[in-house]
Amino acid sequence: MSSWLLLCMALIASFCVVMCVVQWQKNNMKSQSTSEVRILKKEKASWFSRGGTSIHFNVSGTNLLIYKSLADGKRKTILVPIDELKKINKGDIGTLITQGSRYISFTRSEMRGDGEAVLSSPK
Repeated sequence: MSSWLLLCMALIASFCVVMCVVQWQKNNMKSQSTSEVRILKKEKASWFSRGGTSIHFNVSGTNLLIYKSLADGKRKTILVPIDELKKINKGDIGTLITQGSRYISFTRSEMRGDGEAVLSSPK
């Protein structure tokens, strides 16, 4: 019985590795995308998350960032490394750069006195 259990665990682990490699390759084939967004929420990701149009196996210590595109108003999610997520706050408006389902960076916009946005790096 334990050999069946070990076989099942090995198959599941192999499936997870293959899916991660496939997603990594899909992201590498896509060009970087820039969009103006508003941060709606941050939340802890489970070990298995669905972000955007892809499935993520969370093994690298990341959390979900939920945002709304200012261009089309759609609510979207992306996995973000914890260190980067600490720099981003709910309600922030800025430029999000992604590559497929991979987070690249977020640059916060700050409002000047005349109401015009000025890009600045997250603090």
